[in-house]
Amino acid sequence: MKSNMAEPSRLASEKPVRVMVDATVLYAGTGWPRWSYEVLRYALRGDFRLVLSPLVIKQAKRNLVKKLPALVESFDAWLSPCPVEMVPDPRPNYPHHL
Repeated sequence: MKSNMAEPSRLASEKPVRVMVDATVLYAGTGWPRWSYEVLRYALRGDFRLVLSPLVIKQAKRNLVKKLPALVESFDAWLSPCPVEMVPDPRPNYPHHL
């Protein structure tokens, strides 16, 4: 019986899903090995393309410096090799109700 499921090698060749996270995911994923940590781990493996803006990184780092300063270096070490797609920060007066 033939399955309708795609072969794993075929799935690997498709464009990865783009996932944008906010600063709380970066902060929590750096500080605690829970769900946010797993999101970051999968991003590092390349299971999806992590999409970040400079503002998200800045906010996460600011919170780490303030609340978990010992983990700032770990955050930088994780972010450096992670395949990240950078996008511009949102415009300040962009209508959020679209």
